[in-house]
Order: sequence, then structure tokens, then C-alpha cells
Amino acid sequence: MEDCNPVSTPLDINQKLIKETCQPSKEETDYMKTVPYQEAIGSILYAAQVSRPDLSFAVGALLRFNSNPSKSHWGAVKRLFRYIKGTLDYKLEYSRDNEGCLEGFSDADWASDSDDRKSTTGYLFKYQGGPISWNAKKQPTVALSTTEAEYMALASTSQEALWLQSLLRELINWNQELILQCDNKSAINLSKNNIYHARSKHIDIRHHFVRDLVEEKKLKVTYLKTEAMPADVMTKGLPATKHNNCCRFIGFLKV
Repeated sequence: MEDCNPVSTPLDINQKLIKETCQPSKEETDYMKTVPYQEAIGSILYAAQVSRPDLSFAVGALLRFNSNPSKSHWGAVKRLFRYIKGTLDYKLEYSRDNEGCLEGFSDADWASDSDDRKSTTGYLFKYQGGPISWNAKKQPTVALSTTEAEYMALASTSQEALWLQSLLRELINWNQELILQCDNKSAINLSKNNIYHARSKHIDIRHHFVRDLVEEKKLKVTYLKTEAMPADVMTKGLPATKHNNCCRFIGFLKV
């Protein structure tokens, strides 16, 4: 892929990545035996965890097919390398003038997995203007609504927020209020009180601890419109313009 042509996004938004249910032809089986699929994904995974939040969702999606990839999955991996080729001169940027502000963003893509209809959680934390923690992960259970998916994502984000708060207090005696931003008003309302009991009583109790954190004023959950949500890049493939806007906002910029 050294001389490949760059592309502007990690994933093709028109391509649905699903498990192959039919028996592949002998030709395809023989071809895939020669393909270093797991090695390729493993090499990109390191970058996605260390310095490339823009790759997290794409890598996580492609990892699901490690045991039985098809030609279409391998094509998506090669597209990912083409995207990397076009962003080799990008970097994470931090500012010394940001006054130690920690920002958290939580998002979810409801029922995004076409195979089991589970949703994807995405969160991102910025400190000194740049990203310091991010994650894109499929949720453990099927959410029955967008509100439930966003609320489960908010609970996962809150866990990371508590750890980051503890770390910063230990390192620099940090004592600022942490604000988590979410683009779903129903999930925010659910985190503040139990007004949707009839539609939320089935949600696992472990996800409700975010409500205790809000009541104890350990964190504050606020609304951020979807168009401005940078964690969107952690939950789905995006069109080029939206993808670039998210990268710019989180501090992943061209040198």
C-alpha cells in the first residue's frame, strides 16, 4: 500500500460491514488464506489506541471479522491504509493556554451493528485542548431506543470521567467541575431524574449510577447538538465534511 491513492475517510459510508452467511467460493477462500488480515488490523490498532482517535471506530468494526474475513472486509482494510496514507502529516495538538480544562463528550449510534443490532458507544475526553482518552466499543446488550443507547453510553463515559478526575487530582490537585456533553436530551433528563420510568425500568441497574453522580454533583451533563458532537467520529463512518470537522474539533490537525 506504499503507493496507494489517499482517501478522505476511514470507511466507505455506503458499505455495510456484515458477517458472511453464505459459503465463500474456493477461489475466495484460497485468496483470503494469503491475506495478512489480522496482522494489518493489529498494526493499525496500536495507532488507534495511542494517537489516532479518528481510527478507533473503523478498527473496532473491522476487528469483529478477524476469525473469518471476506474480500469485502479486506477491501475495507485497504481503504483504511489509504486514509492513513493521506493523513500521515496530521498530529494531535495541545495548548498550554487552555487553563487545564477537561471536557468530556458522549455519543452512541443506535442499533448500528447489522448482525446483532447492538449499538456502539463512543466517548472522548479533551485536556489542554487535545484528546487524552477515547473509546469506541459495541454495547453489551441490545438497546430498545436511542435514549437507552445514549444513556448506556453516558454511563460508560462517566466511568472514564471518574478515573480521569482521580488521576488529575493525584497529579496536579485538580478540582474543577467536569462537564459531560451529550446530544440526546432524553438521556440527559434520565440522568437527572426518573421521569421515563415506564420506558427505562428494564435498563440494567449498573447504568443508573450516572444519576447518582449527577445528584452528588460529581459531574454535570449538558446538551450539545449533534452537528457539533466530536464523539460522533467514534460511533460510525461519516461523510468527509463531518469527519474532517470532528477531527478539527478534537485537535487532530494537519502539520
